[in-house]
Amino acid sequence: MYRFPARRHRSMWFHRRMVDRPQIVFVHGLFSSAAIWDKFVSLLRNDTAFKDIDCLRFEYSTPKFRLLPTRKIPSFDDLADRLRTFIDLNCDPAKPLLIVSHSQGGLIVQRFLARSLDSELLESVRRIKMVVMFSCPNAGSDILLSLRRVTVMWRHAQEKELRPLNDLVTATRRTILWKVIHAQPNDPKSCHIPIFLYAGDTDNVVTSVSAFDVFPLENTAVIKGDHSSVIQPTGTEDESYKALSRRIKQVIENTGESTRSAEPADNGTQSEPLQDSEPNVEELLRRARQYEAEGLNSRAEATYRRASSTRNLNALQDYSRFQRRQGDLAGSIHTSSRIIEVLVDSDDTEENRVHQSRVMATTGIAQRNLGNLRQSEKSLREAIRAVRGDTELEIEARAYALDNLGITLVRSADTKAARRCFDDALDIRERLNGKIGLAHTLMNIARLDMRDGNLEDAMSGCQRAMSLLDAQTDSAAMASALSIRGEVAYINSRFDAAQRDFAKALRLNEATGRGVNIALSQQQLARVLLEQGDKVQAEIYARKALDHYRSSSNAEGEVGSNQTLARITYSNGDHELSITMLEDCVAAYNDLGNLTGEAWSTLYLADVLFKLDRPAAAKARLERAAVLAATIDNASLRRAVDKLIQL
Repeated sequence: MYRFPARRHRSMWFHRRMVDRPQIVFVHGLFSSAAIWDKFVSLLRNDTAFKDIDCLRFEYSTPKFRLLPTRKIPSFDDLADRLRTFIDLNCDPAKPLLIVSHSQGGLIVQRFLARSLDSELLESVRRIKMVVMFSCPNAGSDILLSLRRVTVMWRHAQEKELRPLNDLVTATRRTILWKVIHAQPNDPKSCHIPIFLYAGDTDNVVTSVSAFDVFPLENTAVIKGDHSSVIQPTGTEDESYKALSRRIKQVIENTGESTRSAEPADNGTQSEPLQDSEPNVEELLRRARQYEAEGLNSRAEATYRRASSTRNLNALQDYSRFQRRQGDLAGSIHTSSRIIEVLVDSDDTEENRVHQSRVMATTGIAQRNLGNLRQSEKSLREAIRAVRGDTELEIEARAYALDNLGITLVRSADTKAARRCFDDALDIRERLNGKIGLAHTLMNIARLDMRDGNLEDAMSGCQRAMSLLDAQTDSAAMASALSIRGEVAYINSRFDAAQRDFAKALRLNEATGRGVNIALSQQQLARVLLEQGDKVQAEIYARKALDHYRSSSNAEGEVGSNQTLARITYSNGDHELSITMLEDCVAAYNDLGNLTGEAWSTLYLADVLFKLDRPAAAKARLERAAVLAATIDNASLRRAVDKLIQL
């Protein structure tokens, strides 16, 4: 219980306690009004815990039709700027601010945050302590989409933002993820704000998949209600009211703690600042790994960062690898450079050699994801050279580097050298008898077998890897195995089986919250759904994969998603745009040095040109694809080229 201050400090205390009370700004959705919040506001004013909280309502024009030619329907950018003006004019800057939104109101709030951060208008943003969004269509709303296409609604300025795959919404979400959700404390152009998302269990306008999209799972929840009733609580026991009241109390508690830390002691003397005891690095790392395993990545980030602040090599290394898994490749390389700085003047010990190997391997993986295959190969070869001894730790580090060098060499189309790396890694893994490491090497070999057309060997290696894994404790590795098994089924045209495995892999990857892995599963689902004729869902998954890859700075993944989107674009009848997109993919893969990707994009482009009766251009592209297929010795690609030649 909080102790009441001494008499001479009570006036200050009362002032601070009033300042602690947050203001709430409610933002309604499409075709709605401020009146939609009446029940919430009434319950809050009658709740003794919140009766002195200011409840403000931001109302904006959202008519179904534009009746007067002299008036327009405001766009999201207009409304975002108006929301900033509303906050500046109506909210007390001394009080913390909580924003609560419904439906498209959440998109307006996100646009306001993104535009303010991009324009470095930070004052309005920094006073916001939390955002709560009910039924926000972060991935768009499919409801009555076909009907909306053929009515005047299709030209509605706000309706456009609610369509699945809207580019502006995607760009806004990317800013929110990296400048708000995952904001770095030392970045003056970002601002961390907790954002909580709720979806109704019977809401078919905005499903939970759309509402939660790529936001951290620990900040999402499904509550009782449909799209309208989810913000119409009938009493304090309704789940929506409980959810909001919990978040209000959290804001009050967090603000109160920061205020009390500055209050004078009640004996009339200034209290001494609290001194943190020396952190227990091993305990911090244990907690960080546990948070990451549970998908609580914001907590994992904070805990890894605190552990790494001690300059402990294990902590720095774990933090760098975490950053790379989360897609923060530049951050991962920066942390790796900090490790090198520590190691420069260190003794030549087994522990330091292992650290150097690990950090160079992590750097090589980040460089590969950025598309710099040559530099990746150099870093990974340096990682192998760093561990010269025969101790178990050094041998294990060597196997890790060999596995990753093999992956880079596959991307560079040097498959013979890649297989030698994998075979050497397999020999080490089998001697060490570590299940997880052995499973990863087996999967790398299975991918190479699949690429070479040895599907039975690929399936055998995949099944052996899966037998070593526990789906509960090894979920990321199990997702990789399911991904490979799904690819084998896809090559054999067993699309239903492929879809099941890809969907299972996606669920496991979403549980761990690793953006690049999630993107891979989404891209795989997009490809198989396209084959099954579900073009709408295929495009949704491909767009989500593209967004994840962009957020993770994964250049090769981004091009791969665009390649899938180009094929979907062709199937939707926009042939010229499809050609342009595929030509861009060919050029991008060529710039990255990824011959396999270039070959597949060239082949798809040739196919489109043949279908459009442009034989000369198609033949030139097909000949280029055939040369690339022969150069990289890819069996699946050769079969696809031969099939198109026969047609």
